[in-house]
Amino acid sequence: MVRSAGISVEFERTGGVAASPDTFTVQTNDAGRFPLITTPLAVGNLVGNLIVRPPAPELPETIFASPCPARYQPARPDRHLELWIRAELCGELFYQHTGLLADSLTVEFRRTAGSPSRRTLFTVQTNSVGRFAIEATAPGPGQVVAELIVHLPSPQAPDTITGVVITTFASDQMRFLGRWAIGPP
Repeated sequence: MVRSAGISVEFERTGGVAASPDTFTVQTNDAGRFPLITTPLAVGNLVGNLIVRPPAPELPETIFASPCPARYQPARPDRHLELWIRAELCGELFYQHTGLLADSLTVEFRRTAGSPSRRTLFTVQTNSVGRFAIEATAPGPGQVVAELIVHLPSPQAPDTITGVVITTFASDQMRFLGRWAIGPP
């Protein structure tokens, strides 16, 4: 696991309850962690962005934060937020006996090896053109190895795709993971 000290992280409040300060900049410590030094001024959701500014030649990255529950409480120095690198990927499934795209199927993602992943097991659905989106989130650059279990229409047994390698990358860009034939030949 790669962690970086001394990286500048800026928080900017974009919505939700008021907070003080509503914009601030901190540095990551030796463990790659940083404090959130804002105090919510009401109970509700606090929404903001994190702008990570790594050393050159890397470019700053904005992480659009989801709403965080905010409540009145004394300062908690043990609270921290770790940054994980996210990989958004798209895969495609088709039936090998017809070549038709496999729509409306459940695909189960299971991490089997490689870098740790925030979610090790989850399910998604294929859309009308046989595509599905997955998000692998790791604590740093590396590879997450997984298997995809495709639940075929009844009475067929599930089809398992093994050795799927996902390389994590710091970007909001979606990448194409692969195309797989499923079902009987």
